Amino acid sequence: MHRAKVTNLLQIHGCSLSFYWPQMHRAIRVLGWAERVPRSVSQAYFDTRPVGSRIGAWASPQSQVIPSRESLESLIAACQRNFDNPTSDDAHIPVPDHWGGYIVVPDEIEFWIGRTNRLHGPVSVLAQSQHHAACLGCIVLGA
Repeated sequence: MHRAKVTNLLQIHGCSLSFYWPQMHRAIRVLGWAERVPRSVSQAYFDTRPVGSRIGAWASPQSQVIPSRESLESLIAACQRNFDNPTSDDAHIPVPDHWGGYIVVPDEIEFWIGRTNRLHGPVSVLAQSQHHAACLGCIVLGA
């Protein structure tokens, strides 16, 4: 995993997620930290992908410019040879080291409801360690 976002996650760990539904006037914001999922979880998900996608994950250099389509096809062919030309989706191909997922462990989840005249209704759900007396409209987990 060589992307800038992953580099930031490895250094800072703090992250947020936002989901917005403008037609419904609703939003959810999650604040927390990121943890890499175990390799076994990444492998289990990787195994559900089509064989071509798994080969492509090995062949495509992450966050790097690929000079041409022919160059990419050459990398794919080399990877296919490395894995004995797998053709079926049940072929075992190990997950690459640079490939995997993260989970977000929330400290706070905010549910936002849009209302007229900008009198919106946010409700925050906080982890117990984040609770403080000045929080209005908060639900504290584990309290």
